[in-house]
Amino acid sequence: MKIRKATLDDIDSLIKLYEHARQEMIKNNNPLQWGNTEPSTDKLISRIKDGNHYIVEKDGVFCGAFSAITGRDPTYTHIVGKWLNDNPYITIHTIASNNKEKGVLKAAIDFGFTLENTVRIDTHENNAIMKYLLEKYGFTYCGVIYLENSEPRHAYMKTK
Repeated sequence: MKIRKATLDDIDSLIKLYEHARQEMIKNNNPLQWGNTEPSTDKLISRIKDGNHYIVEKDGVFCGAFSAITGRDPTYTHIVGKWLNDNPYITIHTIASNNKEKGVLKAAIDFGFTLENTVRIDTHENNAIMKYLLEKYGFTYCGVIYLENSEPRHAYMKTK
């Protein structure tokens, strides 16, 4: 799989991808994580302009997307639990797949490790698929963090 920075030319494909991901979450008993609107178009545009949003492609076909943000994530400052360490980290957010290609999360994690030696990620308590995959890829559950809107998320971490 190939990772490239998203551009504003990708916005229509991203909107469709995230709509598909929201529908998949609903089918899998996770209707609350992104609701009907997240990530918003404005948030996607902002992350693209900041250079933090990426496209996952296989053989030139768009199959997923995610944000990879370096530096301290404000929502990770307070955790009910404990991070494994306080080393610099990359945060992966808003990861989505078209479900046609396996390995989008793995590709994003591998990419994150090219930027830092530690990757942090969070997910909704009802996102059983994501929690299973994070544990499969060796992440450790560290506790609960709270988003800016006060919603709780299960937080995970892995260091090389």
